[in-house]
Amino acid sequence: ATLPNQQSASHTSLKAQERKQGSDQQIRLNDTVVVTQQQLQEILAPNDSWPFAADKDGWMQVHDAIRQDLSDLDQALTALLTQLQGGRALLPWQVANLVMYFPHFYKFVHDHHDHEEEIVFPFLQTRIQLPAHMEDEHVALMQLLDSCRDRVAALQPTGQVKKDLAAVQAVQRTFTQLRALMLDHLRGEEEVGLPLMRMAFRADEMGPMEDKIKAGMSMEDLAHFLRPLATLQAKREWMDMAGIPSLVQRLLILPACRKYDSKVQRLVAELQQGRPLGKKPASEKRSFIQWIWGR
Repeated sequence: ATLPNQQSASHTSLKAQERKQGSDQQIRLNDTVVVTQQQLQEILAPNDSWPFAADKDGWMQVHDAIRQDLSDLDQALTALLTQLQGGRALLPWQVANLVMYFPHFYKFVHDHHDHEEEIVFPFLQTRIQLPAHMEDEHVALMQLLDSCRDRVAALQPTGQVKKDLAAVQAVQRTFTQLRALMLDHLRGEEEVGLPLMRMAFRADEMGPMEDKIKAGMSMEDLAHFLRPLATLQAKREWMDMAGIPSLVQRLLILPACRKYDSKVQRLVAELQQGRPLGKKPASEKRSFIQWIWGR
């Protein structure tokens, strides 16, 4: 018979074997590069070539911003459908909010794809082989994005529940396809492109590529980019890591974040909550100086 402590030892040994087998599992990144799970973890962790983890990379950050937009739009459309299914027609301000918000999302995704196709992919392909589907999928994504844009732009508050419901359902059907394909596409780039980049390049070699991308970004683009970092401290930490001077952060970028929240993000937040959001009481407001200094 096996004694309890022997059973425990056997169980521990089995778990250790399972962990080793998991760490030895092979992962194919492209036609020629295969790594183990353990090697992949080391590639994605901070190391001599990359002083920060892969989840802090700008490529991941822009993807997180797109994921946040997809989540926000999904919640907004769900709220509108719930209202319509409850027998209440669209209100003019709701249509106006969605029509005004969507172009910000559209531009951010379109610009990101342009940056990848014109700057990022050509730069990376000087040393690595990227799967062709990473760029090819952009065509289908942009077709769905264009269709969503057109359906949103055509929305009108008719005052008739059935007509409004049919119009919003049409938007949601196309958006659901876009969201599913986009999430899969982003995940694929992160699981393949990001580790390949970190294997072939060092962080200090990425400057010329990053400078080309930043040259075409407005303050609103930067605010959009930083939006997934929910706190002021998180935004500052990322900008510090990226080498953005503190004065630039405080005088330019953080005020742009505040403006984006109040002018753009507010549009989708109101749709999610089903009501216009009133101004904060004076006692809850922070002055411009308090904002940029984080007080």
